Amino acid sequence: MAVLPGMEDWVDEEGPNAEEVSREAQEAFEARDDVPWMKDYYALRQEGWPWRVAVYIAWASTPAKGRWPKTQEELATQVLGLRSSRAIRRWKEKNPAIEDRILQAQRELLFMYRRDVFEALVESASDPSPRSHPDRRLYLEMVGEYTPKQELTVGASDLEEADEAELRALAAAPGEDDGVE
Repeated sequence: MAVLPGMEDWVDEEGPNAEEVSREAQEAFEARDDVPWMKDYYALRQEGWPWRVAVYIAWASTPAKGRWPKTQEELATQVLGLRSSRAIRRWKEKNPAIEDRILQAQRELLFMYRRDVFEALVESASDPSPRSHPDRRLYLEMVGEYTPKQELTVGASDLEEADEAELRALAAAPGEDDGVE
């Protein structure tokens, strides 16, 4: 399996049997059938992440509430076969891409539901009842058909070229009611 550049010779723990401990911990982890984020782990391995780092990224990408194991220290000692979570801190210091990949994994979850959210927004925005007004407004903003007044800006060049009547109109504009709340 390919390993990401710069991570070819990472040593997670030092000692005479470090490779054996790592191999045993990996085998024990991969034999589990109760890890909810195992699919994410295997996807990260396919990307080239070392097994322990892939476990950490998959674990850290899950919501803290209900996470197994509960803490990073428990992950390090009970799953990864490390003596402490110090090695994980070193990985993150050496490679900022780890935190970037965690954020990417968290965003991927949001994008999985994007279509459902858009469909719900369209359904609600299409409802003529007054309670759907916020969804209509959001929809119109998203498609570029409506810009709230507070977001309208006037550039300095616009002011320099404006005559007195235009300046008075611009000055009065924020107080005018355009019929949109």
